[in-house]
Amino acid sequence: DPACMVPDMHGARMMAYGETLRPTLADSLALLPVLQPLFADAGFVLDAPDPSRWYLRLPIDLALPEFDSPDEVLGDDLFSHLPEGEVGRRWRALMTEAQVLLHNHSWNQQRVTQGQQPINSLWFWGGGVMPVSVSTAHAQVRSRDALLQGLALAAGVAVDGEQAVDALVDLRQLRSLQQLGNDAIRPLLAALKRGELQRLVLDFEDGLQFQLDRGQRWQFWKKPRQLHD
Repeated sequence: DPACMVPDMHGARMMAYGETLRPTLADSLALLPVLQPLFADAGFVLDAPDPSRWYLRLPIDLALPEFDSPDEVLGDDLFSHLPEGEVGRRWRALMTEAQVLLHNHSWNQQRVTQGQQPINSLWFWGGGVMPVSVSTAHAQVRSRDALLQGLALAAGVAVDGEQAVDALVDLRQLRSLQQLGNDAIRPLLAALKRGELQRLVLDFEDGLQFQLDRGQRWQFWKKPRQLHD
C-alpha cells in the first residue's frame, strides 16, 4: 500500500497509508511508472487497480517473510515492524529503494505544496494466493473490506445489494461495544421482531457464535443468558 513515513528522533513512523492518504488516480499515474522498473528487476509486477490499494504479483513459489498489517504499524516505531531475517532483507532493501525514488519525485513535492501528505513509501503486507474457487451459503455480502468484497465477487454473489435477502454483514468497522449495540444489534433485533429477518447469527472472531430465531421471541419463560462477567 502507498504510505507516508515521517522521521523522528528515534527513527521513523508511519503516519498514514492507503485511503487515509486520499490518493487519486493522478497520484497512481504519476508515481507508478518510476516504481515499476524497480520491481520488474526483482521479477515482480506492481499495479494499482485502486489508487488506495497497490498490489505486487509474485512468483507462486517465492518465500515470503511475516509482514505486519498497516493497522499494527500506524503511529508506531517503523523499525520494530520491518520483516526480519534473510528472507526479509530483500524486502527491506526494496522498501528503502522505493522510498528514495518517491522522496525525490516532484509529484510528492506538489502534494506537500497543496497541503497533502507525501506518498513517500510503500508498505508490504497481506501476501497470499488467489484461491481456485470461492463459495458461500449467502446470497449477498455487505462489507467495506476490499478482500471480503473480492471474495464475494469471486463467489458470484452480490455486494451491497437489496436489504431483504440473506446476507453476510461485516460489522468489524464498528469499533466500540456501544456502537455495535446501538448501530447494529438493536436494529437487527428489531428487524427480527418485525419478521423482516427469520434468523440472526452473530459470529465473533474468537469463535463464539449466537443464533437467534424469530420463534424464540415466544420463549419468554427462559432466563436471559449472561454474555460476560
